[in-house]
Amino acid sequence: FLKSQVNYNGLLTFNVPSTSGPYSPTRGAEDFIAALWNDFDDYYYGVFSYQQYTNGSVLTRATQDINQYFSQVNINAAWVFVVTWRYALQPDPAILFQVVLISGSGQSYFLMNYGDCAVLYGQLEAGYDTINSISHFVIPDSTNGNYQNLKNTTNVNVPGRWAFNAWAGID
Repeated sequence: FLKSQVNYNGLLTFNVPSTSGPYSPTRGAEDFIAALWNDFDDYYYGVFSYQQYTNGSVLTRATQDINQYFSQVNINAAWVFVVTWRYALQPDPAILFQVVLISGSGQSYFLMNYGDCAVLYGQLEAGYDTINSISHFVIPDSTNGNYQNLKNTTNVNVPGRWAFNAWAGID
């Protein structure tokens, strides 16, 4: 997580900037988290922001969330990195999504949070992949045209939130 590259187009890569371009997922070519990977252009007024936390209430909340979602683990979050993307069509509706990287106790996890999503054009994807596709996942509603429903989908019983073990499936 320490060498994350944040991309305007809703993508996080690790160690190197994305080699896949605005939207062209190449399975197995790089490690990435596709929060909502789309070829956002000037039609969307948008910004992304990020914040790193090493103490305080954000770490406490991250610890509680991960221990709840993954009951077989006991993590004490020592580092949290939050990236938030906000786009708006002129004037509305908005597109809002977020990735939260969490690390501590020798473990790493990430959350993907979804708010409202306006109509998007072109292909998009939400999920992740690793080099050689040792581990990968695509949120089904992200690629089937129902991406506006991401704020209602989940794998942890919290609408709009997806949680993953960053090391699952990696030898």
